[in-house]
Amino acid sequence: MRFSTLKWGFIPILLSLPFIASLAMDAVQQNAAEQPWTDVNTEIQAWLETVEEEDKIAKQANPTRVTNELIDINRADVNELMRLNGIGPTKAQAIVKYREQHGAFRSKEEIMEVKGIGPATFDKMKDKIILRTGKND
Repeated sequence: MRFSTLKWGFIPILLSLPFIASLAMDAVQQNAAEQPWTDVNTEIQAWLETVEEEDKIAKQANPTRVTNELIDINRADVNELMRLNGIGPTKAQAIVKYREQHGAFRSKEEIMEVKGIGPATFDKMKDKIILRTGKND
């Protein structure tokens, strides 16, 4: 007798589960309507535009070292050298040190004389480096 009472006691709960699920789905849909993904996309787009604008300003402030994403390895500082593929802070510092000890690079290939830069690293960056030797180049 007791078992049958428990059995029938669960029926109202079981019958109300679809209703509870429906309320939850309505709440989710209402929240999604109030906070559409377009807001997130707009924020991301605004951030990207800000980054691009800052990059453009940086290039204008220092046009002799970075030109259309080309890096002048005879004038670039450590941060600018790190824009090259395969160059981190250690290799960038080694490039600057080599340049201080040996003078300006006379060819792109000479950068392979820097410790830690071999043919594989050179192949990654060779299309992004330029050489300027004079002050008005």
